[in-house]
Amino acid sequence: MEDNIIVVLEGMPGAGKSSFLSKIQEDNLKDIVIFPQIYLGKDEVKGKNPDDYYLQEELRRSRDIRQIKGKMVFIDRGIYSHLAYAHAKSVLEPKESKRFAKMEKLFKSKIRKYLYSPSYVFFIDIKEAISIERRKKNERNLNFREWYDVRFLRQLRKSYKYIFKQNKITPLIIDTSNLTKEEVYIRLLPATNIQKKLLKKQ
Repeated sequence: MEDNIIVVLEGMPGAGKSSFLSKIQEDNLKDIVIFPQIYLGKDEVKGKNPDDYYLQEELRRSRDIRQIKGKMVFIDRGIYSHLAYAHAKSVLEPKESKRFAKMEKLFKSKIRKYLYSPSYVFFIDIKEAISIERRKKNERNLNFREWYDVRFLRQLRKSYKYIFKQNKITPLIIDTSNLTKEEVYIRLLPATNIQKKLLKKQ
């Protein structure tokens, strides 16, 4: 796993993470491996504890990454996202505090030591109003009410900072509020060394 460059993309809803990775996929580079976001749909978590399911999926993803050699690995939302969302909920909804405390304890005691070590962690930021506008325009996750709640989005940003600090992560921050999809792509390319791979391809 040490031979890989592991890039974790975290950040606010609608900031452009998935669009960036879609563009990477379009380039079809042989040395790039993309792990999509772990989806917590009804079918996936039916009859299971969602947090336990997510942490187990993170462990599975780590095992898969260990099997990869000499690649650039992109992860669309890693463990930090799940922890940040849970923390934000626990701050805004006191009844969620026990859930977050239990998950954080499990992560620190049994999960963290087995996870991949990221080479880069990006935090893709965006202003709350623009985030909501983009998601409404694309009609994405309209039933996920938190993503359309300015109060929640503000707390989510604070919760990310808390989680990064707890895990001694210094993310590279890019604000995409005033950037187009193409501009986001250009901003991320140099920092992840993908530009060199694109030039080789040409």
